[in-house]
Amino acid sequence: MTNGYGQLTDAFADPSDPEKRAVLSEILGIEVKAPRRSVEVGQELVRRWLKVRPDGLPGLLIHHRCKELISELKGYMVHEPGKGRHHALDALRYFFAGWIGAD
Repeated sequence: MTNGYGQLTDAFADPSDPEKRAVLSEILGIEVKAPRRSVEVGQELVRRWLKVRPDGLPGLLIHHRCKELISELKGYMVHEPGKGRHHALDALRYFFAGWIGAD
């Protein structure tokens, strides 16, 4: 599955649910891993990438159709597992907490 973006090589998902990661791995045909970094480090990486870069360009572009992620970003205060709406934001955090290029 490429859709013009190249081959999918890495995927990250909820560290608390290895069974769902296994199902996703089977569907995607690659290993879906738990993030390598803590919640706090993942949050900091998301914050860092959301900032405007020194050259004035955005560090991370979020498409206007990502309405749930945008809504969650506007209302997010504290990470409370199992409480509130933060699934899209968790997915973004899993990516940055797992992606080696995030540092």
